[in-house]
Amino acid sequence: MKIIVLNGKANCGKTSVLKKLYAKLVGHNQFTQTYFKQESLYDLSAMFEYDVKKIGITTLGDGETELKNAFDIFIKENCDLVVCASRSRDTKNGAVRYIKSLNADLIWYKKAYIEQWLAKYNANAEIDAINDIQAKVLLEEILLQI
Repeated sequence: MKIIVLNGKANCGKTSVLKKLYAKLVGHNQFTQTYFKQESLYDLSAMFEYDVKKIGITTLGDGETELKNAFDIFIKENCDLVVCASRSRDTKNGAVRYIKSLNADLIWYKKAYIEQWLAKYNANAEIDAINDIQAKVLLEEILLQI
Protein backbone atom coordinates (compact mmCIF):
# COMPACT_ATOMS: atom_id res chain seq x y z
CA MET A 1 0.00 0.00 0.00
CA LYS A 2 1.06 3.57 -0.69
CA ILE A 3 -0.20 6.43 1.45
CA ILE A 4 -0.25 10.06 0.38
CA VAL A 5 -0.35 12.27 3.47
CA LEU A 6 -1.38 15.91 3.14
CA ASN A 7 0.48 17.58 5.99
CA GLY A 8 -0.18 21.00 7.50
CA LYS A 9 -1.05 22.83 10.66
CA ALA A 10 -4.56 22.99 12.10
CA ASN A 11 -7.12 24.97 10.09
CA CYS A 12 -4.88 25.47 7.06
CA GLY A 13 -7.29 23.81 4.61
CA LYS A 14 -6.27 20.14 4.49
CA THR A 15 -9.88 18.98 4.69
CA SER A 16 -10.89 21.51 2.03
CA VAL A 17 -8.23 20.20 -0.36
CA LEU A 18 -9.19 16.57 0.25
CA LYS A 19 -12.89 17.34 -0.28
CA LYS A 20 -11.96 18.99 -3.58
CA LEU A 21 -9.90 15.90 -4.46
CA TYR A 22 -12.90 13.72 -3.59
CA ALA A 23 -15.09 15.79 -5.94
CA LYS A 24 -12.50 15.44 -8.72
CA LEU A 25 -12.43 11.66 -8.27
CA VAL A 26 -16.25 11.52 -8.36
CA GLY A 27 -16.27 13.62 -11.54
CA HIS A 28 -13.48 11.69 -13.26
CA ASN A 29 -14.90 9.17 -15.74
CA GLN A 30 -12.22 6.56 -15.01
CA PHE A 31 -12.86 6.36 -11.26
CA THR A 32 -15.84 4.42 -9.88
CA GLN A 33 -16.89 5.14 -6.33
CA THR A 34 -17.42 1.91 -4.39
CA TYR A 35 -17.72 3.20 -0.81
CA PHE A 36 -18.69 6.39 1.01
CA LYS A 37 -19.06 7.26 4.68
CA GLN A 38 -19.80 10.66 6.17
CA GLU A 39 -17.51 10.41 9.19
CA SER A 40 -18.75 13.61 10.84
CA LEU A 41 -20.22 16.95 9.89
CA TYR A 42 -16.94 17.87 8.16
CA ASP A 43 -15.13 14.60 7.49
CA LEU A 44 -15.62 11.83 4.97
CA SER A 45 -14.07 8.58 3.81
CA ALA A 46 -14.52 7.04 0.37
CA MET A 47 -13.11 4.37 -1.89
CA PHE A 48 -12.77 4.27 -5.66
CA GLU A 49 -11.71 1.77 -8.29
CA TYR A 50 -9.54 2.74 -11.22
CA ASP A 51 -9.16 -0.19 -13.59
CA VAL A 52 -8.11 -2.94 -11.14
CA LYS A 53 -6.61 -0.53 -8.57
CA LYS A 54 -8.36 0.59 -5.38
CA ILE A 55 -7.93 4.06 -3.92
CA GLY A 56 -9.09 5.19 -0.51
CA ILE A 57 -9.46 8.78 0.65
CA THR A 58 -10.27 10.15 4.07
CA THR A 59 -10.25 13.67 5.41
CA LEU A 60 -9.44 12.20 8.83
CA GLY A 61 -5.87 12.11 10.01
CA ASP A 62 -5.33 13.72 13.38
CA GLY A 63 -7.08 11.33 15.75
CA GLU A 64 -5.50 7.88 15.94
CA THR A 65 -8.73 6.00 16.72
CA GLU A 66 -10.72 7.71 13.97
CA LEU A 67 -7.93 7.19 11.45
CA LYS A 68 -7.62 3.50 12.33
CA ASN A 69 -11.38 3.09 11.87
CA ALA A 70 -11.21 4.74 8.44
CA PHE A 71 -8.20 2.62 7.43
CA ASP A 72 -9.90 -0.62 8.52
CA ILE A 73 -12.07 -0.64 5.37
CA PHE A 74 -9.13 0.39 3.15
CA ILE A 75 -6.98 -2.44 4.51
CA LYS A 76 -9.84 -4.96 4.35
CA GLU A 77 -10.50 -4.03 0.71
CA ASN A 78 -6.77 -4.14 -0.16
CA CYS A 79 -6.49 -0.55 -1.31
CA ASP A 80 -3.41 0.09 -3.39
CA LEU A 81 -3.27 3.74 -2.38
CA VAL A 82 -4.83 5.85 0.38
CA VAL A 83 -4.89 9.63 0.77
CA CYS A 84 -5.28 11.18 4.22
CA ALA A 85 -4.36 14.28 6.22
CA SER A 86 -2.11 14.95 9.19
CA ARG A 87 -1.14 17.97 11.26
CA SER A 88 2.21 16.44 12.08
CA ARG A 89 4.98 14.22 10.75
CA ASP A 90 6.13 13.47 14.28
CA THR A 91 5.63 9.94 15.64
CA LYS A 92 4.64 11.47 18.99
CA ASN A 93 1.32 11.99 17.22
CA GLY A 94 -0.69 8.75 17.49
CA ALA A 95 -2.16 9.02 14.00
CA VAL A 96 1.30 9.46 12.46
CA ARG A 97 2.62 6.57 14.53
CA TYR A 98 -0.26 4.43 13.21
CA ILE A 99 0.36 5.43 9.58
CA LYS A 100 4.05 4.63 9.91
CA SER A 101 3.26 1.28 11.58
CA LEU A 102 1.54 0.12 8.39
CA ASN A 103 4.93 -0.15 6.67
CA ALA A 104 3.48 1.50 3.60
CA ASP A 105 5.28 3.70 1.13
CA LEU A 106 4.59 7.21 2.47
CA ILE A 107 4.39 10.21 0.17
CA TRP A 108 4.21 13.48 2.10
CA TYR A 109 2.70 16.64 0.61
CA LYS A 110 2.89 19.94 2.45
CA LYS A 111 -0.39 21.87 2.44
CA ALA A 112 0.05 25.12 0.55
CA TYR A 113 -1.25 27.95 2.71
CA ILE A 114 -0.57 31.65 2.84
CA GLU A 115 -2.05 32.73 6.15
CA GLN A 116 -1.00 36.36 5.70
CA TRP A 117 -3.25 36.68 2.65
CA LEU A 118 -6.33 35.65 4.56
CA ALA A 119 -5.67 37.96 7.49
CA LYS A 120 -4.47 40.98 5.52
CA TYR A 121 -6.42 40.84 2.27
CA ASN A 122 -9.50 38.70 2.98
CA ALA A 123 -8.26 36.46 0.17
CA ASN A 124 -10.77 33.61 0.48
CA ALA A 125 -11.16 33.26 -3.30
CA GLU A 126 -7.40 33.08 -3.79
CA ILE A 127 -6.98 30.49 -1.06
CA ASP A 128 -9.84 28.47 -2.58
CA ALA A 129 -7.99 28.59 -5.93
CA ILE A 130 -4.78 27.39 -4.23
CA ASN A 131 -6.74 24.52 -2.64
CA ASP A 132 -8.17 23.59 -6.04
CA ILE A 133 -4.70 23.56 -7.59
CA GLN A 134 -3.39 21.39 -4.79
CA ALA A 135 -6.30 18.96 -5.27
CA LYS A 136 -5.38 18.74 -8.97
CA VAL A 137 -1.75 18.03 -8.04
CA LEU A 138 -2.88 15.24 -5.69
CA LEU A 139 -5.06 13.75 -8.43
CA GLU A 140 -2.05 13.75 -10.76
CA GLU A 141 0.02 12.09 -8.04
CA ILE A 142 -2.65 9.39 -7.63
CA LEU A 143 -2.57 8.73 -11.38
CA LEU A 144 1.24 8.49 -11.29
CA GLN A 145 1.25 6.11 -8.35
CA ILE A 146 -1.38 3.61 -9.50
